[in-house]
Amino acid sequence: MVSFNNFRMLDPETADLARELIENADRQRSAFMSFVNVWMAFNGWMESVTDSQSDAAMIAALAENPRLAGAYEHLLQTSRPFSRRVASFSNMWPVLNVRDVRRKLGRDACWLHSREELLQRCLDQQVKLQPVGWVEAPCQAGRRSLGQSTWSAATCSTDQSLAESS
Repeated sequence: MVSFNNFRMLDPETADLARELIENADRQRSAFMSFVNVWMAFNGWMESVTDSQSDAAMIAALAENPRLAGAYEHLLQTSRPFSRRVASFSNMWPVLNVRDVRRKLGRDACWLHSREELLQRCLDQQVKLQPVGWVEAPCQAGRRSLGQSTWSAATCSTDQSLAESS
């Protein structure tokens, strides 16, 4: 069960830390460190509003929340910067399970292969990835389904290395 009020009831220092992680994300030395800052803040927020113990349970609870799905849809339709960020993030999909990549393809697989080669090898070796059931569609503007909500992809890029986001 999701309760957004739980975040408001956090110790003020804890809530401030989550906000500062988000605010400082763009000032990090790399895209990976920016992602880590945002993920730590988001993970803390998710835990506080869902009271769940695992990332998967937190994400599932939020994905099923009609209020959050409606706000997400509204932002996609009304905020160009938000839509661009969603599209940019979706270009990094799928998110590969790095341990599984290393175990099945070797420790240097992310550095040895182009994005297309790495993705194909990962699919061939059934490497774990998120979102579950992800299938790369041809690059085009449009809407794709993710759980009960949808996201827009305005652009697609196939030459970004997953090694940068891993």
